Amino acid sequence: MLNAYIRRGDLPGAEEHLEAAIAGGLKPSVVVYTSVIDALAKAGNAEKAVAWFERALSDGVSPTIRTFNAVAKVFARKGDKQSVMRLFSNARDAGVTPDDVTHLAFIDVNANSGNVKGVLAYLDRMRRNRAMPNVYHYASALKGCAKSRADMSATAWGLVQRMLEEGVRPNTIVYNMAIKACVIGRPQTSEAAEYLFRHMLDSGVVPDRHTKIYLGNVVGPSRLQELAESLGVPLEPQFLPAAGRAGTAV
Repeated sequence: MLNAYIRRGDLPGAEEHLEAAIAGGLKPSVVVYTSVIDALAKAGNAEKAVAWFERALSDGVSPTIRTFNAVAKVFARKGDKQSVMRLFSNARDAGVTPDDVTHLAFIDVNANSGNVKGVLAYLDRMRRNRAMPNVYHYASALKGCAKSRADMSATAWGLVQRMLEEGVRPNTIVYNMAIKACVIGRPQTSEAAEYLFRHMLDSGVVPDRHTKIYLGNVVGPSRLQELAESLGVPLEPQFLPAAGRAGTAV
């Protein structure tokens, strides 16, 4: 019954159902608590997710790593590094072993604030602990480069190279974040963005709308059109220079 509420997105109904079960003398399992916490976290309801996590603890439920991860994602999205660290300190004390999602939360909390130094340090920490980063960890790390106000184009390319060395295949999001790092960094680095775009195509990774937006923001509409034509990449009318759009309309 609880899962039915969650599947249709009726989170208030799920909470009421759980409250009624507890009031009726039932003791929900950690799986039940985690399902509600995770659903609330994914819906962006941080306060209620944390409240149910604390309720589970007060009811004597031992959280699993999935429970800790659900709450950690809430704090990571807010860039609340101290809360993430405190949460997983509690997890370690409880004998709960971190997994890939845990590592992603630590990278995310640094990436969301543009703390590239923290991102790189945590990736190194993972490797020292023989937990090899996957494509999601790298995508988040590159998001940190994209959020930095400094020129992170060299760092972004270095992360892509490290992925390849470790046998992790970059995807569209990885390249998009790397190119976006060239957009946001000051000064904008058009050569690096073009190089990443060419490497993306050479690697067989298909660019999407965001790729073209980020690349166009660095090199400009005219150069984007030149690159697209020379490399055989379809370019939708909205990405063409004004004259090109007018010609298309005719």
